Amino acid sequence: KKLIEDYPTNEVIKSYFEKSSQYAYLNTNIEGVEVSVKYTGDSIYNYLGKTPIDSFPVSKSRKSHILKLDYDGKEFFQNSKLFHNYVFPNKNIKIPENHKAFLGSDSWMFLQGVNFDNVKIDPFSISKNEVSNKDFQQFVDDGGYENPLYWDFPFQIGNQTLDFNSTVKLFTDKYGKLGPANWSYGKYPSGLEDHPVTGISWFEAKAYAKYKNMSLPNIFQWLYASGLPEDWFEINRSVTNDSNYNSAQTRSVNNNNGSYNELNNIGGNVKEWTLNPNGDSKEKFSILGGSFSEQPYTFNN
Repeated sequence: KKLIEDYPTNEVIKSYFEKSSQYAYLNTNIEGVEVSVKYTGDSIYNYLGKTPIDSFPVSKSRKSHILKLDYDGKEFFQNSKLFHNYVFPNKNIKIPENHKAFLGSDSWMFLQGVNFDNVKIDPFSISKNEVSNKDFQQFVDDGGYENPLYWDFPFQIGNQTLDFNSTVKLFTDKYGKLGPANWSYGKYPSGLEDHPVTGISWFEAKAYAKYKNMSLPNIFQWLYASGLPEDWFEINRSVTNDSNYNSAQTRSVNNNNGSYNELNNIGGNVKEWTLNPNGDSKEKFSILGGSFSEQPYTFNN
């Protein structure tokens, strides 16, 4: 581009530029977003200006650039694509501590054997860490299993209606106390306070999220945050090489080996429940990412 600007009449340079470059397009729901781009091989970002910006030149390659969008003191980094279309969160919304915020967008998504075309996602945030045993212990100690306000009962699954009293009493530990299935007397295993909580159902995960004034991510939010829509082969490989798969034990929720989008253990360690039920009778619930005891291919299964 610099050569074109310096030698606008040079036909050789002009021809090479036209053959090796293309335009990436940008659309945001607000004006005044500061836009910078870092091209492959560069170490610095080039400032493009403030939105609205219709388009900017990039090379004809799969990973030609990284886009940096700066608004209201927050930076968002977006990987290479030809059509950047983003919705920014409301300035008055506070991002929870230790959460990663994502811009709203539209994207195709997939799981093995299932494709989702043109999925539109609103801005959202997701925790950088899985829920630890120590975190879940607070829910148990605060009477989370006894408080119906945290549980969305009655709940319909197929032809069966589940109520609070008869359902919650099924969620007990090794010795019949309310809590995760692998705990003992309402306490997590010794020495595993920073490891992820395991042995909980979709209902328990959903109740904990409500206790924290949050929600489970839906399946599209989880896929979007995991990076799978961007480049499933590259993301799958970069995450699964260092994540906790095919091992004998969980690891700390703070372990960032194999992290992606600043999300630790997005692959492996423990499976992660998502919000929306599926199936003909809405009786199935998705749990994604694979676990420490499984093979890496379960990341996008």
